[in-house]
Amino acid sequence: MAFFVGLLVFQIWMAWPPGGRNLARVAGEKSPSPVQGHASALGTRPAWENVDRDTVRNLRDGSLLVRVPAGPFLMGSNDAEAYDDEKPLHQVDLEEFWIGKYAVTNQQFRLFVSQTGYPAGSRWRDSEAEWGPQAPVVHVSWKDAQAYCAWAGMRLPTEAEWEKAARGTSGWKFPWGDRWEPDRAWFFDNSDGRVHPVTTRPQGASPYGCLNMAGNIWEWTMSVYRPLPYDPQGGREDPESPEPRTSRGGAWYTYSRSLRCSRRCPEIPTVRGNSFGFRVAAAPFEESP
Repeated sequence: MAFFVGLLVFQIWMAWPPGGRNLARVAGEKSPSPVQGHASALGTRPAWENVDRDTVRNLRDGSLLVRVPAGPFLMGSNDAEAYDDEKPLHQVDLEEFWIGKYAVTNQQFRLFVSQTGYPAGSRWRDSEAEWGPQAPVVHVSWKDAQAYCAWAGMRLPTEAEWEKAARGTSGWKFPWGDRWEPDRAWFFDNSDGRVHPVTTRPQGASPYGCLNMAGNIWEWTMSVYRPLPYDPQGGREDPESPEPRTSRGGAWYTYSRSLRCSRRCPEIPTVRGNSFGFRVAAAPFEESP
């Protein structure tokens, strides 16, 4: 228990902006493990609709997914401003995958809860009431995100998939390039202390067209938080592991240093916070959707 308390304090200290508001991504409540009684709605194959050559729509939850081709990319960082856990810069070779163009919204999460009866708590509803149905859902734990993905017939992206989707193959510092441009992301200086709809800041899109991969919300990944370099066969994606999971992307209350594509943070899987959300992913389709 002392370890997890220390970990949570460390996370806040590393990401908290000096002189920030009295707002935090700290947990307000803990989530349950997926409940067996809700499993009947999970794990069935969804229907897919082609939007264009590199975009599909999941007809169960409405998610748009973009294609990320197979091949190597540069992961991590050797920059002077990088934290130790971002090092070293190294090459990782991934198979093709698909990833959400946007983070999952309050509207989508509400559909999941209404169809499954999943016990997701109430604080995400408060955020929806304040920030709207098209804002990214927050106050969801890693376990909540896992349950949603199972219902939707998808999964969370691995940490490496998330980073490749965010920065492309050239090792960019931010999704749009190496130069910091504040109008391309929602962060401490311009967010007004809130999250914003998932379709905003299109000028900050990643090379594959994903929005808000820098700022707005921290996003859960499938991967256990362990030191780099990353090994795709290293067992980091074990769904039963109780170890902290890795979140990515920075949030509405962080500064630009935490919005770099290589930034990574450890999070307790059961904790819900006011900046924790997620986007979906899927393996290559066996046949055209």
